[in-house]
Amino acid sequence: MKVAVDARELSYQPAGKGNYLLSILTAMMVEKDEALQLTLYFQEGGNPEDIKMLICQRSKCNPNSITTCVVRGKGIMWHRTVAKLALQQDVFFAALSYFSAFFNTIPTVTVVHDLAVFRVQGIMHNAKASFVERLLLKKMVKKSVAIIAVSEATAVDLRTYAPMAAAKTTVIPLAPALFDAKQALLPLNKRNGEVLFVGTLEPRKNITVLLKAYALLDEKVRIKHPLVLIGKKGWGDEDYQQQATQEGIAGQVQFLGYQEEKVILTHYHEAQVFIYPSVYEGFGLPVVEAMAAGTPVITSKTPALLEVGGASAISCTTDKPEEFARALQLLLEDTKEWEQHSDASLKRSADFSWEKSAMATKQLLQQR
Repeated sequence: MKVAVDARELSYQPAGKGNYLLSILTAMMVEKDEALQLTLYFQEGGNPEDIKMLICQRSKCNPNSITTCVVRGKGIMWHRTVAKLALQQDVFFAALSYFSAFFNTIPTVTVVHDLAVFRVQGIMHNAKASFVERLLLKKMVKKSVAIIAVSEATAVDLRTYAPMAAAKTTVIPLAPALFDAKQALLPLNKRNGEVLFVGTLEPRKNITVLLKAYALLDEKVRIKHPLVLIGKKGWGDEDYQQQATQEGIAGQVQFLGYQEEKVILTHYHEAQVFIYPSVYEGFGLPVVEAMAAGTPVITSKTPALLEVGGASAISCTTDKPEEFARALQLLLEDTKEWEQHSDASLKRSADFSWEKSAMATKQLLQQR
């Protein structure tokens, strides 16, 4: 089976869709299925051979089973060129853009990560991406031979805005990091006490409420438990560092920016609490990553996060920082509660597996 893949986001500090794509491709290659051949299409300026070797290193697959192709152009012209180049492939795995299904003449399996541009009002989105998704959603559904939704919540949203998607949609969830060296699970007395957030710094992630909630904690608690935010700046003009200063918590808040995966995994294992107050998610991968480290999780009461976190997470109302503050206080100060939620997190994370997700994805690709 020859599979074409839009791999652009693997080259530039992958996050979200890029992390998903890297993990699922690696998991698909782990089985060493010699009949599976990938062709990864990149834009100019990336590092395609490094990405290829990373997948091969992690999966132990034969490097000859992966081909990289650098394609000139951007936007629509890039997609049109790739569609022509992919004519010799059996199926296209489109995890990054609806344009793939629109331009391709070979069967295309499209991944829907979220319907944020439809579901979240009053928050700035990537204007270009929003326009494309609104324009192409129903066209993508019509032209895709199969659609992957990353959660039941996303599948429900998809059926709401494109009812014809129901018959084509399969839910295949994401999973915790699999291919880096496993780190030992740390008990509470071996953790660094930090309150951790991982994600793009943008309004949809509800950073303002997070900072307000943290500011409600007593200063002595904040000094003992610094707030650490990992992630690159996203859309919007909010100055979160300035907000931290205005809230009087700048001395206890650390903005670390984009970090490599190994650094993030270390923070997951060493943090005392992971907090993710997003107003909308298609899945919420950082929640599962943190749970896999046995770290108690606080999330918001949104459909996907309730689905992913299950009973193991403490869920709070998105616009009520006082609820998040109470949850933080509980997990930071009550050892018994921390241990119970740590055990629950670890058990819940076991429900998610890249191996299972990769197998289901390959089956869809084969059914083209």
